[in-house]
Amino acid sequence: MWQVALMPQQLIRPTLLVVLTLFSFLMSSCSSNQVKQQCEKTNWFAYGRSLAMSGHRISSDPVVRQCAASGAEINEVAVGRGFRSGRESVLVYCQRANGYPVGATGRKYKGICPKSLEAAFLVGFNRGRSAYLNASIANNEDEMIEAQKAAYRSPSAEGILLEQKIKQEFLRRKNRELRVELTALDGGGGDDDDDDSVL
Repeated sequence: MWQVALMPQQLIRPTLLVVLTLFSFLMSSCSSNQVKQQCEKTNWFAYGRSLAMSGHRISSDPVVRQCAASGAEINEVAVGRGFRSGRESVLVYCQRANGYPVGATGRKYKGICPKSLEAAFLVGFNRGRSAYLNASIANNEDEMIEAQKAAYRSPSAEGILLEQKIKQEFLRRKNRELRVELTALDGGGGDDDDDDSVL
């Protein structure tokens, strides 16, 4: 028979510690290599452009910092060109005439417009957003009426009735949220979300 040699308790802990340390080192180096490889595949012009268009700065971007920390080569010229291109697009986007159509699509304002253009842009944006919110509320109310009609026409009304009541409650809640936002828009100001960055 085989005899199993048991390790003394004093050897188990240090051995386990060495194994865990080695494992974590290997995992972090694999992760670092994956980050580096991903960074080196990045289209830095497009990335710089998207940063500017979302109102962020290159210097405070966590992806750029993580790529730099991994030792990846970052094409700083391409990032800069992309960022400048994005800023130019933001200037076009933030024109007064663009405010209403952007707001009417239902998109939320992310605070990306320069202060010199923001007030004029927001006048149109808030009108467009109000139109979108009013249309959404009306659409939800129509859906609630249709859900109620469908529940009463169903032969197995009990299950459908519950499903329709749940749908109606969801739509009521959504309408409350939309009305809160609509009230805020009527009171002025844009929707800042969580993005307080500056170009």
